[in-house]
Amino acid sequence: MINDHNKKFTLEHAWRDLRYDQKWCASTSTKGSGVKRTWVCENGFVDPSSSQPVDFEAEPMMTRPPGVKAAKRKAKKNINTKADVEGDLKALLEFQMQEVERMYEMKQNDFALKEMEFAMKEKDHKHVMLQNLIAKKDSFTESEKALKEKLIDDMLS
Repeated sequence: MINDHNKKFTLEHAWRDLRYDQKWCASTSTKGSGVKRTWVCENGFVDPSSSQPVDFEAEPMMTRPPGVKAAKRKAKKNINTKADVEGDLKALLEFQMQEVERMYEMKQNDFALKEMEFAMKEKDHKHVMLQNLIAKKDSFTESEKALKEKLIDDMLS
């Protein structure tokens, strides 16, 4: 098989496999005037005797599916619409507000825990002081007696 360039066509096995694919059935070379050199039938057979002008928009069988890059470009355009951006901004603001509220609650909980820890340490400190005063065998001074009575009242209440 010899092509238009007077060189032997070496990929005939590939042509046999791909000649009936949708991409290659509809695409044959066109001249500058829009006249098709060969006519490709729906069943894939080539009729070299017909030289008729072809209107690609009129025949649905002749249109090719969009390529991968074109489909990706179209998908990117649809993603970056103004409504989507505004919706994303609203969602971002709501998320940030929720995070601020959550952080505030966490700080409040930390503060409450620290207050409880302080109260527990203070109670433990008073308990230790009372134990030391009770364990003392010597006579108490007036201040020690008053402190002992106050600590006992605090522990019982």
